[in-house]
Amino acid sequence: AAAAGAAWIFRGGGARSPRNARQVMNPPFGTRATGADVAFVRAALRLCDGPVYSLHKSSTRDYLVRRAGAWGASARVVAELKFDVPKCYAFHRDASRDIAVDLVRFAPAGDT
Repeated sequence: AAAAGAAWIFRGGGARSPRNARQVMNPPFGTRATGADVAFVRAALRLCDGPVYSLHKSSTRDYLVRRAGAWGASARVVAELKFDVPKCYAFHRDASRDIAVDLVRFAPAGDT
């Protein structure tokens, strides 16, 4: 059973979240498909009435803050973390790699 206030977004479609719901995401970092992480956040902001929490490479922090502003939303880093990415694909060269990531809180206009 889903937690109270949770919303599920399915591939190929979406569900409107209840008012003041939150989305928590771990999108692809966008290094293989440029902009994939930004597309995830933008879709979540459209589907959710409340804030969206999402992991992103720290190196993209300034870009994400600018993009959020262009959408009429806000973005702020709530935690700086290390994310261990194990070798999962043939294009991965190392057995694992620590990536500096930010947990970013995106909020629609009017949400603080």
